[in-house]
Amino acid sequence: RVVWAPHFGRFLRVVVIERLDRKGQVKAHVVLCSTDTTMPAQEIRALYSARFQLEFVFRDAKQFAELTTCQLRSTTGLENHWNAACFALSLGRAEYLLERSARTGRPAGVVPFSYEDVKRR
Repeated sequence: RVVWAPHFGRFLRVVVIERLDRKGQVKAHVVLCSTDTTMPAQEIRALYSARFQLEFVFRDAKQFAELTTCQLRSTTGLENHWNAACFALSLGRAEYLLERSARTGRPAGVVPFSYEDVKRR
């Protein structure tokens, strides 16, 4: 539904996802919101799912690719450092997923991934 949110002073598209038990009773629910009131509910759910994947990328970049250790002050230098950290993370992930999918025979997108595995190798 589209509802008025007085706290934000605007309309929001609200999606409620309910988890049902075997008897059909609501076991848990999640409330998702979007400021784009024309966005379909399925797209809002997909974007929230992608959001958590992005948070894992930033977590891994901070922990394993030294994203936050740069002492540069220029904008260009900072952008180059962030790009290099994310590129190193992407290379490690790509190498791990290709090797693991070749070994298991499963597509790379289906293989669970943690950068901790790359670090151990």
